[in-house]
Amino acid sequence: YLCFKKDSSFYLSVYWRPKFCAFNVRTVTEEFKSSFFDSVKGAVEGYEQVGCQLSGGLDSSIVALAYYRLSNRSFPTYYVDTGNRL
Repeated sequence: YLCFKKDSSFYLSVYWRPKFCAFNVRTVTEEFKSSFFDSVKGAVEGYEQVGCQLSGGLDSSIVALAYYRLSNRSFPTYYVDTGNRL
């Protein structure tokens, strides 16, 4: 970022420098999938009935799919129709 001094001069400074490392795409994908499914499982644990509110985007649809694959049973889904048409 750009830093200004009182004498009107300036200098560039680095706020954050990401560290990159080599990784195996298949391993990272499997780790993410496992963590995601564990998260969904933990969120619904202890509930007798579960429903899912769908927003129309991928996030809620993927959560619903994960729950279906974990439970292997149907469940109610909901959405809110705001009447907005694009």
